[in-house]
Amino acid sequence: MSSKDNKKKEVETDISKLKCWGKIQNQQISHILITPTFKCAMICYGIFAIVLAGFGVLCYMQASNIHELTIRYDDKCNGVAVCDVSFVPDSDLVNPKIYYQLENFYANHRNFVKSRNYKQLRGNDLGSGALTTCEPVIRMSDLGDSIPKVALDGSTLRSDDIAFPCGLIAKYFFNDTYKLQFSSNKTQITIDEKNIAHQVDRDYKFKLPSNGKSIAWLDIENEHVMVWYQMESFPNFIKLWGHIWTTLKAGTNYTITISNKFDVSGFDGKKYIYLSEVNAFGGSNKFLGVAFLAMAGIVVFIMLVFIVLYFVRLQGKDLYSTENLQW
Repeated sequence: MSSKDNKKKEVETDISKLKCWGKIQNQQISHILITPTFKCAMICYGIFAIVLAGFGVLCYMQASNIHELTIRYDDKCNGVAVCDVSFVPDSDLVNPKIYYQLENFYANHRNFVKSRNYKQLRGNDLGSGALTTCEPVIRMSDLGDSIPKVALDGSTLRSDDIAFPCGLIAKYFFNDTYKLQFSSNKTQITIDEKNIAHQVDRDYKFKLPSNGKSIAWLDIENEHVMVWYQMESFPNFIKLWGHIWTTLKAGTNYTITISNKFDVSGFDGKKYIYLSEVNAFGGSNKFLGVAFLAMAGIVVFIMLVFIVLYFVRLQGKDLYSTENLQW
């Protein structure tokens, strides 16, 4: 092929590209224009409403099948270091979780939430200059007289030693403990206190330094401490304390022995033990089911509005006529 023919072919290719680009600029290329019709829109809305309603009914029914039991004990154990609280379940509690519940404790207060040091919690032995976020609890003297100045290995800590961990969250750690048994024969029922915290907390976020046993007054590798550090949004909340891998039978008398250490009288609070089953959808929380059903209702309402507009306002008119356009 001669150079003249090659040049001619290149020119033809350039012209073809210019024509194609011109079509793109002028929006003249082949395309598909999807125009939704009334029937198509109603089918889509109907499917959407059915799916939402189905999820709503499923979530609501699953939450309704959860059995739970709440036991208040701050009034029964007031002024007592160790007390026994008996209860009889109304229905079987299959492998329930045991939670503690606090009322009127404002753990969401800004000064409380920010009073910690993340580097220290990860195992760094820091000086007071690096712990300004822990104000007003930086040294052991800031913890007050109610907390013993004793390290984890039993050695005595000085008042001017750095508090490990520092901050208000650590100072007001919830330290009540529970033991469960049958009331009749005093047989203990094991409460599994492992795997109650997030794995990322156990593996990375809470670590003692190499000399942690001699400087720490609170074991931050204790999973109860990790759970306590997960802040709540409201003053009334529950936190996981353990797992019970057996069924608590209905009509059977049980006793919980409580080590009553956490004082709620200073903020007019209340303490509860909360026993609840869980399933694939969580615990006894009907909010998700109600939310899905409410969204399904909104979709149905929108459908009804469109149907009324279609059969009343536009009755007998050509929907696709330019005469119906309002400028």
